[in-house]
Amino acid sequence: MSDYQSVRPHRLAFAGSIGTLFAVLLSLGGCSAGHGSNEPAEESPAVRGSSVVLHVRGLSCPLCANSIEKQLKRRAGAQHVLVDLGSGRVTVQLSKGAAPTHRDLRSAIDAAGFTLDRIEEGGTP
Repeated sequence: MSDYQSVRPHRLAFAGSIGTLFAVLLSLGGCSAGHGSNEPAEESPAVRGSSVVLHVRGLSCPLCANSIEKQLKRRAGAQHVLVDLGSGRVTVQLSKGAAPTHRDLRSAIDAAGFTLDRIEEGGTP
């Protein structure tokens, strides 16, 4: 048996391990997302207005943006979401009649695997 034939199965096993690791990372939310919540549970005013800007920590790739967008649409009544990966700003245009609370927004960000630093109401999408 040549050296090439004896090494080849190890290369395939290594490649399979990398693929498994990648799949696990994707299922956990993707990137180097921060976790946790700094807002007290008792403070949860409803958002006034049709848009809000969220400052999110830990965004680093398009998978992050996709995860944030899905959770905001599912949990907080977002109609349109614009994620700026460089600044961590997430601009959210709310659906007509939607009035999520700050807790709803924080819950959506937490569910996506990130940390919400602060909320600015009245942002323009």
